[in-house]
Amino acid sequence: SAETSEMELPRWSNDGSTIYFLSKRDGNHCVWGLRFDAAHHRSVGEPFPVMHFHDPRLTPDQASPDVRGITVSADSIFLNVGEVTTTLWIGRLTQPPWAGGIRWLSSLSFSR
Repeated sequence: SAETSEMELPRWSNDGSTIYFLSKRDGNHCVWGLRFDAAHHRSVGEPFPVMHFHDPRLTPDQASPDVRGITVSADSIFLNVGEVTTTLWIGRLTQPPWAGGIRWLSSLSFSR
């Protein structure tokens, strides 16, 4: 169905009442839930958002597909999320007397 085609890594809750999954149904890779009626073997209502990851720096998309996963326990969801960070390196240019007028990078530090 259209519902299941949008589900990535579906996992049951411990009590069997909810299926948690990853989906890009809102354009971003987010965690969603879908209630399930076990007695009638069908979903109940529409999928609902559990956790949005709309920041491209911190998202399941950044996790390698080899380690991407979701696990549900009694009161927790464990999810591999990748993070993109950048570092600014700052170098000081100096002109040593022996360099013949050429400026050299004499020290390097970084800032986050």
